[in-house]
Amino acid sequence: MSHPDDLQARDDDEQDEPQPKIIVDDPEDFAKTRQLRAIFDARDDYIDARREANRAYEDGDIKMPRKNRHVFRYLQDLAMTMEPLLKSYDAGREIWNENTYGVDSSFCAPDDLPDFENARAILRGAVSNLPADGDGSRAKQLLEKYNDIFDGKYGGNRKERTTKADIRTHAAAWGWEVQGLGALIEKDHRLKYRVKDPGRDFFKTTSVPQRISDDAFRDLQDFIRQIGLGVQFDEEQQTKIDDGLLEEVDEWRRQNV
Repeated sequence: MSHPDDLQARDDDEQDEPQPKIIVDDPEDFAKTRQLRAIFDARDDYIDARREANRAYEDGDIKMPRKNRHVFRYLQDLAMTMEPLLKSYDAGREIWNENTYGVDSSFCAPDDLPDFENARAILRGAVSNLPADGDGSRAKQLLEKYNDIFDGKYGGNRKERTTKADIRTHAAAWGWEVQGLGALIEKDHRLKYRVKDPGRDFFKTTSVPQRISDDAFRDLQDFIRQIGLGVQFDEEQQTKIDDGLLEEVDEWRRQNV
């Protein structure tokens, strides 16, 4: 499935690495032939899209948010194609409803990044709640760092903007997760992250980072293998998802689907 912001196709002369052997089971026990073809096509599309996006990012042709969005949209396609099959198995329903997908302290939901006024109130409250007879070093550090901005001593220069961004960063609830593949793909989640070398905007927005899409893809790929849809990987291949098209799968599909 194509998208409006599709990247350029991979080079025609690209050579894929040697592919693993494949064990083929009877797909007629659990899936119609058309559904099986669509699943394999969507799976291959994800692998291609991931490779293309990473190549464009490494070459400087696109930024991280577009790379993440491109990969995530193909993950959505694969997951929606597999949804009926997932819901037919206990293992699939667990992936759809219970698996947790999330990121560490580098990203947060937009609502968890307060504006400056709310962030300042959060920090003032944190300082005022410190015990008077305890270690005052943390309170002193906060007060010294933010006192000037609290008192309005900066005049809109870069130091003021940086300090305001620091206050918002400190007050934010970093980290984000969602429960269930179904909840993950229901929309294009927009997460906030702070950039190291900003202009005037210290916080950017991105689709879920690629590693979340990769985690979900691994779960789907392992599910395909578990139910015998036709592909079985060795231990190394189960953790590598940047392989090319599986020639053995294509040959098997031509003969069976």
